[in-house]
Order: sequence, then C-alpha cells, then structure tokens
Amino acid sequence: MNIRGAPAKLLYRQKDGWSKVIWSKGGIRYEISARVPQEEIVKVAASLEPL
Repeated sequence: MNIRGAPAKLLYRQKDGWSKVIWSKGGIRYEISARVPQEEIVKVAASLEPL
C-alpha cells in the first residue's frame, strides 16, 4: 500500500481492533495508530498535511 506516494505498512490487531500505519517520506518516519477500522486509519494517514 502507499500513503501519498510513499510505501506504507498497515498493521491490524483483530482481537482488540487496533490499526497502525507506518511510512517514511522525505527522511521523516510517520506512524499513527488508533482503535479504529483499517479503512479509517488509512484515510487519516492520507489526509495528513505537512505544516
């Protein structure tokens, strides 16, 4: 999978519903996790904008 053109890993723990997305872009590593469905965490990751 890709987040904003960067390769990303999507992890999901079914027993408690935790999702995590990890990716790097421009020398910065991003990691977000939450107890949400996989589809939602991908939407959140894709919506992040640099400041």
